Amino acid sequence: MLSAVIFDMDGVIIDSEPLHTRVVIDIMKDFGIDISWEDMGRFAGNTNAMLWEKLTGEYALGMSAGELGLLQHEKNLEMLSRNQDILIPGIERLLKEIKGRKIKTAIASSSNLGFIEAVVNQFELSPYFELVVSGQEVKRGKPAPDIFIEAAKRLDVVPDRCVIIEDSKHGVKAANSAGIKVIGFINPNSGDQDLSSADIIVDSIGKINIDMMNLLL
Repeated sequence: MLSAVIFDMDGVIIDSEPLHTRVVIDIMKDFGIDISWEDMGRFAGNTNAMLWEKLTGEYALGMSAGELGLLQHEKNLEMLSRNQDILIPGIERLLKEIKGRKIKTAIASSSNLGFIEAVVNQFELSPYFELVVSGQEVKRGKPAPDIFIEAAKRLDVVPDRCVIIEDSKHGVKAANSAGIKVIGFINPNSGDQDLSSADIIVDSIGKINIDMMNLLL
């Protein structure tokens, strides 16, 4: 039986990939560099640090990856505060169903802890989650399995009693490597993501329920 559900956040709980993408595109434009929305899809599921390490390796930006990550974080928070209607349709119903069945939950997101906490506070999600794990708290980011292994450990559940919900290629691969069943959610705003290694793929969070997750175990 299902013991825990681990949620990615960006693109699964909130439709924030367009927010993050707009911020990065605008920062790069300030350096005179145009990056397309399509090209940004390759960073879905990555931490800010990983994204800026790649971009500073490709372009001479005159700022360190760390400095750019802090700049992005500040702009992400500003953008988040102006967007009150980005909860993914169906997510509140699913969270209420899980809570009603007393199944453990966690957020395991590549975003930094400050942004995760801002999201949880803004949308009043704290009653639904036992804990959050950020990409800052593990040695390796997705597609390495570290963040999901850490979440299962903190929840005190065995991986084969968990299900992960993810919208990115990197996240699905991380779940596979952690030995945890994963539902791939096709979010058009997350770019062209290869979710083929997910155990099941849905095009709506509203299609996910506890019975479906139990059947995966």
